[in-house]
Amino acid sequence: RMVLARFSLMASESETVLDGGAVTLRLHLPHADARLLLGGDTNGDGVLAASELAASPRAVARFLDEGVDLRVDDAPCPAAETSGRADADGVELMAHFQCGEGALGLTFFFLGQLGAEHRHVAVLRGGSGVKQVVLT
Repeated sequence: RMVLARFSLMASESETVLDGGAVTLRLHLPHADARLLLGGDTNGDGVLAASELAASPRAVARFLDEGVDLRVDDAPCPAAETSGRADADGVELMAHFQCGEGALGLTFFFLGQLGAEHRHVAVLRGGSGVKQVVLT
């Protein structure tokens, strides 16, 4: 996972892959962020375990619907399929979209719910190009 040494903290990460009109978004949240944004830590241990995540699949779909906005040519493109899995570092969420081709707009509304010190590393892959930015 991405550790930003300059800031001495874990960052959330995303990778968005464009393939014609198909868009795949992979979003990784550290455990503390996942617990805050998704809820579901039923045993209160501070870690959103695989069983807890599996018990609330609607929380994943709701989070991706409300926390991420994907548009093509300014028209909303809702996720056709979502999933989530827990790992040792946090939670990985996946969303698949069928949007058609055009100008892509992607907004991570969930970042507004995290502290000012939070960083998000976003990678966008499409055609032969790759762009990486750190969002604050």
